Amino acid sequence: MRIKRENQRTGIGLVGKIKVGEKHKEKGYPTSLDYFRVDSDNKEYERLFKEAYGEKPTSIQIIFLSDDINHVCSEFLELRDNSGKVYARGDAKNFEVVVGEAYQKFTEEQLIKKSGSVEQAMENMAKKCNSSTGWRTRLVLRFLIPKIKGLIGEWQFSTHADASSIPQIVSVFDSILQLAGTVRMIPFDLNVKKVKSDKAGSKRNYTVVQLIPNISTENALLLKDYVEQGMISLRTGLLTDEKLKTLALPESSLQLEEAEEVEAEEVTNDNIEPL
Repeated sequence: MRIKRENQRTGIGLVGKIKVGEKHKEKGYPTSLDYFRVDSDNKEYERLFKEAYGEKPTSIQIIFLSDDINHVCSEFLELRDNSGKVYARGDAKNFEVVVGEAYQKFTEEQLIKKSGSVEQAMENMAKKCNSSTGWRTRLVLRFLIPKIKGLIGEWQFSTHADASSIPQIVSVFDSILQLAGTVRMIPFDLNVKKVKSDKAGSKRNYTVVQLIPNISTENALLLKDYVEQGMISLRTGLLTDEKLKTLALPESSLQLEEAEEVEAEEVTNDNIEPL
């Protein structure tokens, strides 16, 4: 797990989720896609996304509004029960476990005292919730999509693809943060494609999502529009106080309902706030 940094919340709500998976309309089993689809409680937000990118985009331009990796590029461990509900999550030292309708926090010291080691505690949790998948790494990205006109709000993308998408995304994000000292206001492309497995005899195709820095003139002009309209502070990369006062966007919330699971490049985009 990467080192946590001081929390720098953006102060705006989550308006939708970007996914690369869906359930088969007739048979109900999960399937991966080679394009991004949007999911939002507000159909107008979906319309605006499709107006900007069409029905099946393979690349979208994004910007992060904070350098806080816990908010905009969070990597953590997650445990779900057989119904798909989140049972526990953590950073391999500190964990939150579902107790009733809320999460109870456990520190590394508490887990060692109770189970002898963190590893044993994690194994016990997996057995207790009867998880068929066990502990898995999850990555959650939160970002703004400048090309979507007339809408200020964060979008979310998440994945369990720890053998393909997650290492590349984390590596690029952390490299730019280290080199530039910030990721705020830097345009990135989020790309998706289908890749054939290189394992001998395998016919499996799987989806890979990549994060690519893109300082193009077009993207720079999109950001310039936000700055000139007083929506984003050029100094901080955050929404201005004046603009925040005019927004009425939904706040993100923790949902413990059944998640939409996609086995091939899983996209469990239930709206949870990472540790």
